[in-house]
Amino acid sequence: MKKSGPSDDSKLFAGLTALVAVIVVLGAAAAAFGVVRTYTSSELSTPVTVAPSVELQVDVLADQPKGQTRADVRVDVTETDDVTVRTVVMLIDTLQAVVVGIGLLLATGVLRSCARQRAFTPQNVQRMRSIGWLALVFLSLSVVVEPVTTVWAQDRLGSDSIFVEASFLSGIAAVAVFALAQVWSRGVELEEYEVATV
Repeated sequence: MKKSGPSDDSKLFAGLTALVAVIVVLGAAAAAFGVVRTYTSSELSTPVTVAPSVELQVDVLADQPKGQTRADVRVDVTETDDVTVRTVVMLIDTLQAVVVGIGLLLATGVLRSCARQRAFTPQNVQRMRSIGWLALVFLSLSVVVEPVTTVWAQDRLGSDSIFVEASFLSGIAAVAVFALAQVWSRGVELEEYEVATV
């Protein structure tokens, strides 16, 4: 008689769980390194893109192909003696890392239950909805807090002009996760109905 063992799907979900756990640990280590670097050196945890002085823009454009304008000249500032700028940039990066880390831990809970072949549970539905809310928090950081911080940092660093970039990918992810949670809740209802009718 063939000895039963974990299914291939269970092994896959267990492997994914381990992978997510490793990513969380590495992310936490990177965030901690960013905090330490902020106060032990003049490096920024994340570079701030600024527009250099008009003179430098003209010099750079002189070596570029025709068609380039001053608006195309950007410089990534990686170091500054301004402790306030370094601290604020680090705090935004850390907050984003915490949000992502919590989301990954919740995802790990879903993967663990899938590995135990208990995917459709109310707890997993709640985990998915929590991940969706975290994605919305990350969206607010990306399109509100981070751009405002960037404008402030550019002004402190003497940027010749002010400009921001924002990503709405986390908003799309939030919609997708909320939709998945709704489908998952229907799966929970069907599983409970099946158990009740056996």
